[in-house]
Formats: sequence, structure tokens, C-alpha cells
Amino acid sequence: MKPFRGRFGAQSGFTLIELLVVISIISLLSSVVLSQLNAAREKGRLGSAKQFAAQVDRVAGDRAVGIWELDECSGAAAADRSGNGNNASLSGSPSWLSDTPDSTGCSLSLNGSTQGALVPHAPSLDLTGDMTFSIWFYANASSWPASWQSLMSKGNATPRNYFMNVMSGESVVANDCSDQTGGFQFGYHDGTTFRLVDINASSVPTQRWVNAVGVISANGANRDVKLYIDGQLRASALCSNAPTSNTVPLSIGSIQNSIEFFNGRIDKVRLFEKSLTASEVGRMYAAEAPKYEFAYE
Repeated sequence: MKPFRGRFGAQSGFTLIELLVVISIISLLSSVVLSQLNAAREKGRLGSAKQFAAQVDRVAGDRAVGIWELDECSGAAAADRSGNGNNASLSGSPSWLSDTPDSTGCSLSLNGSTQGALVPHAPSLDLTGDMTFSIWFYANASSWPASWQSLMSKGNATPRNYFMNVMSGESVVANDCSDQTGGFQFGYHDGTTFRLVDINASSVPTQRWVNAVGVISANGANRDVKLYIDGQLRASALCSNAPTSNTVPLSIGSIQNSIEFFNGRIDKVRLFEKSLTASEVGRMYAAEAPKYEFAYE
């Protein structure tokens, strides 16, 4: 490019090639910064969810009836760490993976068609009053399918103490306590009717680790039901009646190893005979983790 003369003498401008190089460098730097920002946001989301799950243990750990860490990393059984002996047997030969929410231990990979875990019935699992259920899951599909997938069910198709399942569906009323044709659901069956809260399935991420917590609290003859996703209260309702009692095994990742198989990974499954109160949830949020990557307790 021909130099031009200005007030201070001869000056050279950028050539087209030089401008393109500068633009390319800026574009590359922008993509790196954006990638790091997205990674930081995901780290923050996981950090908040880990903190919430850890606080669940601190608050309700003394009332645990089942804690399945899924850290065996091999074999066809998952030990119950609560001390109640509610050990799970694995069906369909699911795979053990090193991918976990906190990068420690193992998780269980389920194929969505033949695999799951089954815990034999015990009186400690027959929860009809206060309870809290927590699970980490990683759905393999890019979106939730138009068929039910069960994360947990104490019972079979109808008589269930409690359950958590998901199916694509967007005509969901989160706080009305009635059965829906789809959505991410948590609730119970009272012997006649399903009582539950649910949210749009599309609002629950797939292809990354998510923590779900369901809480049932006795309120006279009725029950308060709450659903948390990654530590955030997403649905709440006062539901009629109480969960029906049964002697059916507890299924994780399916219903009785026969239907509604979950396609993805599960980790750190917990069941407590205690409901988290609003003040306890408030203390969880008030607590600040010193850093996002902290040891799971």
C-alpha cells in the first residue's frame, strides 16, 4: 500500500491481509473467552448443585434410610451406606463409569431398555410421612423423549409410595398437584390418585449432570410436595391425602426392572425419612462454598 503524507510525515496504513489477520486473532480470542465463560458458568451451576446436595446430607443424614454412593466401580450390587442394609442389586449388566458430578468415585450407566437397580422392600423404605429423595443424573439424549423414564419408584405402575419420573411435555401446571401427560415429576400415589408436582421437561438440562431433590412433608392428613432442580425450588403444592403403603421393592432407573427405563447415568442416590423445611433450605443457600470444586461430604 502506498504510504501517505500527513502532518507528521510519511505513514503506512494496514494492508488488507494485515487487517484480516487482526480480525482472525480477535475472533479467536473472543471464542476462547466465550468458551472459558461458558465453562465457568457450568462450573458455577455444578458447584451450587453440589453444595445443595452436600447440605442435604448434613441436615438429614441422621435420618437416612438409604445412601447409594455407587462407588463400587464394578460388580452387580450397590451397597447402602446408611447402615440400614438396603443394598441394591443391578440388573441387565449396567456399566460403571468414572464420570461423576464431583470427579470422584464412579457412576452407573443405564442403557434405557434393560438396566436398572432394585432394592428389596424393607419397613424403613415404606415412607408415608416425611421424606426427602436426592439423585444426580445425566440424561444421554439431547432432549427428553416422548415416553416415560423413571429415576425412582417405590412401587409398580399404580400403587407407589413415592416416585420421580420424566417425559417430554410442555402443558404442565407446576403447582396444581394433579397428574399430567408429561413433564419432570415428583410425588406419590394415595391409593386412588397420583399426587405430584411437575415442571416442563425442557427446563431440565440433558447431556450434563443435574441434581434433583424431592421433598414430602406431612401436613395433617395431607402432604406438602416440593421439587428442587440444582438447588432451586421449581415446584411446590399442598396435595390431598398421604402416600399409600406397600411392600413393593424400590426401583432406581426403572419401574421394577420392567418398564420406564432411564437412559443415562446416575450417581449419589439418597433417601431420608425427613423433610427439609424452608428454614433448612434457606440455610443451605446462605452458606457459601469457599470454592466451586470442594470435596463432596
